Amino acid sequence: LLSFSDQRYAQKLVLRCEMLLSSNLKQDGKKYSTILRGLFYMVDQIVNYKMSQGARQKAEQERQALEKAREKENAEKRNEELQKKKEEKRKAEEERMKSMSKEALRKLEEKEQKREMKKKLRSKYVKV
Repeated sequence: LLSFSDQRYAQKLVLRCEMLLSSNLKQDGKKYSTILRGLFYMVDQIVNYKMSQGARQKAEQERQALEKAREKENAEKRNEELQKKKEEKRKAEEERMKSMSKEALRKLEEKEQKREMKKKLRSKYVKV
């Protein structure tokens, strides 16, 4: 794997090369020396290489698309976690209500109705 990029990592341009070597270096040594010479030649050439404006824009658009996809995936995960928490909270509330007496349930329902009325009143009045 040989990868060239115009991206900077920690204020440095990075050139990355990975090679899978066989365990028998004595027999394949000549092949690897040729590969290494080619690799160093590429490094010398890449220093002078400049991306065209169109290629640079295309690469930037692809990076932005990947970033958007990552952000969307993260947002979906956060939403799923929030939904799970809400569901757990709702179940816990139901369990708590099952263990309450009828009088306590009635008082709780009155509080909920008052809360709902306040919300409705707030939504009617819009601040300008």
